[in-house]
Amino acid sequence: MKTIFATILITVIGFCAIALPSLSYASSTASQAEVCQGVSVISGNSSNNCRSFSSSGSSIDGVISFGLNLFSGIVGVVAIIMIIIGGVKYVTSGGSSEKTTSAKDTILYSIIGLIIVALAQIIVKFVLHKASAL
Repeated sequence: MKTIFATILITVIGFCAIALPSLSYASSTASQAEVCQGVSVISGNSSNNCRSFSSSGSSIDGVISFGLNLFSGIVGVVAIIMIIIGGVKYVTSGGSSEKTTSAKDTILYSIIGLIIVALAQIIVKFVLHKASAL
């Protein structure tokens, strides 16, 4: 059991160390502005038709979006770990009704948590989009 938990923990840490920095760089406004500038240079069009990119940290929308993305990422990783732990508990329950019920509840609550985080992400992005249109 300790070996399985250690393997899961190392996998999650490795994923976070590799994927999260690249995701944050890919979504940064600086890289979007650089892409826009590069497109205008390649196309030979001196007038910049790209919309202006502002620093995401300077507006309240950017701060809220960053906080929500960070929170959603953390909750998502924890929920996936809990689903795996629930699966291991279910497999190792040995037919005991109490252990199987506990494992099923762990999996169910983790999935409900993922759904709630996804809905929160959708609602906040919708509200921020509507607020910025005003």
